[in-house]
Amino acid sequence: MRRLPALLALVLGLPACSYSFSSLSFESENWKHKASRSEEVNLDFHAGEALWFDVRYAAIDVRASNVETPHLVTEITIRGKTEAEAQKHLDQVAVDCVHTSRGLEIRLTGQPIENVVESGGHRRITTKFWATAKFRAIVPERTPLNVRTRTGSTLAAGPLGPTDVRTRYGAVTVSGVDGNVNLESYNGKLALEHCDGRTVQLATQHGSIDLDTIATNKCSAHTRSGSIVAENVKATVVDLESRYGKIDASGIRGSFEATTNSGSLTLEGQTGGDVRLTTTYGAITVKGATAEVLDATTRNGAVRLEDVRGDVAAQSKYGNVFVRGALATVKATSGNGTVEVDAEPGSKPDANWSIVSTYGSLTLHVPQGFSAGVRATTRYGNVDTEIPIVVQGKVGRQTTLTGQIGVGGPTVRMDTRNGSIFIKRR
Repeated sequence: MRRLPALLALVLGLPACSYSFSSLSFESENWKHKASRSEEVNLDFHAGEALWFDVRYAAIDVRASNVETPHLVTEITIRGKTEAEAQKHLDQVAVDCVHTSRGLEIRLTGQPIENVVESGGHRRITTKFWATAKFRAIVPERTPLNVRTRTGSTLAAGPLGPTDVRTRYGAVTVSGVDGNVNLESYNGKLALEHCDGRTVQLATQHGSIDLDTIATNKCSAHTRSGSIVAENVKATVVDLESRYGKIDASGIRGSFEATTNSGSLTLEGQTGGDVRLTTTYGAITVKGATAEVLDATTRNGAVRLEDVRGDVAAQSKYGNVFVRGALATVKATSGNGTVEVDAEPGSKPDANWSIVSTYGSLTLHVPQGFSAGVRATTRYGNVDTEIPIVVQGKVGRQTTLTGQIGVGGPTVRMDTRNGSIFIKRR
């Protein structure tokens, strides 16, 4: 027995239903007739009680307000082969609002329309058509919200309490939460804004993720296939991951980690903690970061770090590397590309620096008053300097110059197999 996922039904534009069949092809009857009704009920919340939706197929819209009478408006639809059949089954569907240990639960009761088609001895099709619903709820401010659906979008606007929304097929958009947040979808976009809670978690297999104005201890957002945008996030730890998609972040306060297998990484404006950026296929761009440790690594793409502070490591196997900022420690490496380090005023090596390329030129810009030891080596290329350096060296098949800038200090090692080395005034 094989089962057709609900996603295929959505793609084909079919109503909410499930199909089971014993052959690879089938014919579905035309269930174009439908019956609908709308109803409204008042919601009797106990103090601090959560609102729970646990339905199969529903679009849910929840708004928090200081309205005197919380209420729920429901539009129910079901399809059938005839109008009479659709209406008959609609009459059997009811909306229940029940107080349970979980909170005030909203349920849609009633059985699906089931149809079995026999075609010869080798084909059997069972079709189930479930009622679908659109819920619009007005609830007290800071009401905790929990949603469980199989298919359907969820829209929630606060001020809400802790919020937990999980759906298999559908987008989730939430704003204004005072408390923890968990948003999950197998196939759908996730969006969260204006949240203040201890933990924030978003996860989708196929869909993009948007975060805006978040304050939390730990913020994590993971998608298998989709982009991630994070703006104005304050957290002890921010963890973003996409297997196939780009990641753009700005206004990050706290430690930040972003990982993607295929896509670019962009970070603009970060303070506090460590930053770790990793992609296999994509460029990395940072503008403005004061991390204690900044580590940017890509296998295939350029790395460009501007206005950075502290200890910096930048690496690309196939791509150019550029680093500019007030630097304490630098490790800049390319397997196949140029490497350029622009040390701004205030740069002072706390430990040895490493500027290395296998196939590419190396350039170091130093500010006035910069002091460090220097060791520059190239096998095929020249070493040119605009800075007075006390040197010892030899020129032959391989050129190696060793000396110091200013009063010396930790060593800046510049090493390329094939390319020239330039040391310039800033």
